[in-house]
Amino acid sequence: DDDDCRLGLDMKEGLWVLRAKSSSSETDSQSCANLKEYEVQLSRKSLEMHDSVYTIFKGEGKSKSSRSPHETLSFTAATCGTHIQIIEEWKSTDLQHSSNSPIVIDGRLNLDGTKLEGFYFCKEDGSTGQISGNLEIPGKVSPPNCSKQLVKTEALLCQAVGHLA
Repeated sequence: DDDDCRLGLDMKEGLWVLRAKSSSSETDSQSCANLKEYEVQLSRKSLEMHDSVYTIFKGEGKSKSSRSPHETLSFTAATCGTHIQIIEEWKSTDLQHSSNSPIVIDGRLNLDGTKLEGFYFCKEDGSTGQISGNLEIPGKVSPPNCSKQLVKTEALLCQAVGHLA
């Protein structure tokens, strides 16, 4: 059942700091492998499908290290329980160097939704590496959706009583 992958957990909204470590030994190139540390302000986006098991997050970000000051980050993440998939797109605002650098990240969140670890793949140059991140400044706290969890708990208790009878 797809609902079981949710576990009642979600990634937390707020300011995230992500750190990328390239698998390649070539760190002097102006490629995706040059990523080191950047921050992203994430917020939850609602889906049209109310019964979806995925939670979508969108955000904007900027580099804290060696990226060009003329680049901005567009960030879209989908979570299901502790599994997270992210598409990052670095866009240059410099008219002389117009480029997009899409990066795909596949990873896992910790149980409280405040840390992530995973691997990235850069489509521009084929580089790969590890990525980790943590929530630095929490955003707004949304009330938990308890009704679904209550129904699951009630069903589990009814099954337990049925087995005891």
